[in-house]
Amino acid sequence: MASLYITEFQASGNAESGAQLQVGVQPAVAMQKLTFTTSTQSAVFDERTRFIRLHADADCHVVFGTDPTATTNHMPMLADSTEYFGVVQSGLRLAVIAA
Repeated sequence: MASLYITEFQASGNAESGAQLQVGVQPAVAMQKLTFTTSTQSAVFDERTRFIRLHADADCHVVFGTDPTATTNHMPMLADSTEYFGVVQSGLRLAVIAA
């Protein structure tokens, strides 16, 4: 069965120059693993979460919202890909569906 791994971070890292890097500051705030075929929702992201890392082990589509339902018209992710997103609105979660 397909899985989407969600790692929640409070902040992203900075280089010595001060430039923001696309890496989460450890330790992570929370982690979730969603197993999916049909649209499956995550838990609401922790209130401290500002940055998330998604890793898909199968082709899928994701959408963010307060009560999202994913369809194959939403943002695609390829198998074995990793993406990073900023999360600033409280009460957000995501939904994922198999491609």
